[in-house]
Amino acid sequence: MSEETGLSPEGFWVVPHVSIFYDPSHDSMNLTPVFAAQVAPGSVPRLSAEHTEHRWCDRTAAAEMLAWPAQRESLRLLHDFIVRGRAAAGLSRLH
Repeated sequence: MSEETGLSPEGFWVVPHVSIFYDPSHDSMNLTPVFAAQVAPGSVPRLSAEHTEHRWCDRTAAAEMLAWPAQRESLRLLHDFIVRGRAAAGLSRLH
């Protein structure tokens, strides 16, 4: 399995959270599932026209960079249920 960044995940999970936001340009609600991937240390992603840079950082630094509360909640759930190894991690693992 290869991701759009060209990285091959060692593990891939569905995070038990759906991010919801309103798009005023289309007058619609968007429901976005949240996924998490584990890659090998030292992995370097391939950037596309959608991205200008990447950064590996710890959870605290990542949370500070996120604009929306739903994104921070996704990160919290990722840590609580997958990183800390709760039972849900085994149930939500895709790869």
